[in-house]
Amino acid sequence: RYRGVADNRTEAPLIYSFSKINLNLTTSQLVTSLPVRVFDVLACGGFLLTDYRSDLDRLFEPGRDFAVFRDEKELRELAEYYLEQEDVRRQMGESGMKKVLARHTFKHRAVEILKTVFGD
Repeated sequence: RYRGVADNRTEAPLIYSFSKINLNLTTSQLVTSLPVRVFDVLACGGFLLTDYRSDLDRLFEPGRDFAVFRDEKELRELAEYYLEQEDVRRQMGESGMKKVLARHTFKHRAVEILKTVFGD
């Protein structure tokens, strides 16, 4: 159900944290890369079910940090499965949150950018 616009700083983190499943459907222009929503949901400890992008493998552990689907049939099957798996959703949400906070904050990205521009 659509409930209107959610404030990104105050309401969205609560929605991500308390939703049983946060669904990410990546826009086709992001061929391999990930939208910020992936990082936002995981940073809040939310359970994420997302379409596959190859950068997921490079930055996270699919199946441990979140669930991945590759087609509509798999999306339906995984959504039904995870709706019944509260402990698994919680464990995956915690794993994803730890990974984002340890490796993928804006501070981490800023340090990488500065190293690229100015060297070590």
